[in-house]
Amino acid sequence: TAPDSDDAVPAVALTIDDAGNVGIGTAVPGSYYSIARNLVIGGGTANIGLTLASNNSSSGEANIAFSDAADGTAEGRIEYKFASGADTMSFMTNAAIQFKLDANSRISLSNNDLGGTGGANSSGVSNNTVFGNLAGTSIASGGVDNTNIGYRAHQHNNTGRQNTVIGSYAIGNLASGSNAQDSDNNTAIGFNSMGGAWANVKSEENVAIGAYTMTAIMNATSNNTAVGYSAGSVVTGASNTMIGSNAAGLLLGGTENIVLGRNAMDAMAGDTGAGDEVNNGHRNIAIGVDAMGAVNAGGHDTATTNDNIAIGNDALLGASFSAANLNLVGNIAIGSQALDATAANAQTGTIAIGHQALTALTSGSGNLAIGYTAMATNKLGNYNMAIGYGAMDLSYIDDTQDALTIENVFIGLHSGGGDWANNASIANVGLGAYTLDAIMDGAK
Repeated sequence: TAPDSDDAVPAVALTIDDAGNVGIGTAVPGSYYSIARNLVIGGGTANIGLTLASNNSSSGEANIAFSDAADGTAEGRIEYKFASGADTMSFMTNAAIQFKLDANSRISLSNNDLGGTGGANSSGVSNNTVFGNLAGTSIASGGVDNTNIGYRAHQHNNTGRQNTVIGSYAIGNLASGSNAQDSDNNTAIGFNSMGGAWANVKSEENVAIGAYTMTAIMNATSNNTAVGYSAGSVVTGASNTMIGSNAAGLLLGGTENIVLGRNAMDAMAGDTGAGDEVNNGHRNIAIGVDAMGAVNAGGHDTATTNDNIAIGNDALLGASFSAANLNLVGNIAIGSQALDATAANAQTGTIAIGHQALTALTSGSGNLAIGYTAMATNKLGNYNMAIGYGAMDLSYIDDTQDALTIENVFIGLHSGGGDWANNASIANVGLGAYTLDAIMDGAK
């Protein structure tokens, strides 16, 4: 610059030192960090800046490039794309976009295009957070307030709203072009959580936390909560609470069940092709490891398992139904191994409270057993009442046959707890410790 009229020495605007370092606004660029002083801007003021200006607001770009080769290849780059207000900023390594931020505050990692069918410039796509390769790639106009984190997390979500999806493949298998892409208010956390195939209908307001939770076909599935590895494989079911590894792992069409414990109600469906998901598993409460854990329809779509309460390890453990048109309905089993052999056959309105109470019962209805091992060995019977430690905990003279017991009442320690022959004993009453504990052989 030319000196002013009073011959004052002008300020230095640009300096190039002997090492080739360039200073703008500083005369000593060589005094800065040794690997970052080739170009130094500022040094004399508190606020400094660098502006890259494009004259095209709809398709222009501004770039800062990084190269390690003489061929000029930009291995690294910071890119700003102008798109008429729907601008994006990208960070590249190894010549590929690894991080992208769009004008709707969506963040993408690993070359996600931030929009899929809607594109990065889609209107009506806002307040979404996306991290992960191929996560949220189909979000379109109307898809708002979603959080998608993980490889392919919520990959095909379209206009779904308020979904929180965290984990590789979580809700990652929605069919393109299906109504399931518009599902709202689901929370899926964990590898492949809700990651199974979805039917062409919405499934909404479900919570699945844990790897492989709720991975069955989702078909109008709503208001379910599943927590634990592989918990809650629900198809058309609704309003179920399932907590524990494999809890309700094959519930399918069940509704309003409460399942708590590893493997509790884990085999309910049986033959899924027989339609048993429609009839099976409604309003049951299963709490404890393996509680109702082996009950399943066994391929019989007319069998039902409803309104049971099982609390305790192996309580009402059950098995596959042995025939069609059987009902396991309205039973209460509280205690370890209480009523745990019954589910292969019909059982209705039976109450067993206590460790191994009615543990051997395979058929019958309307029995009441309260107490440690009360009626523990009774296999066949209807409408019996046994209350007390070992009450009606009978043994058989001939173990090759089972006595039928009907309408007996035994109350007291080991009341009715003696040997029983194989002829039916009916309508006996024993009140007090050790009453009627002799051999019962067709007693009435």
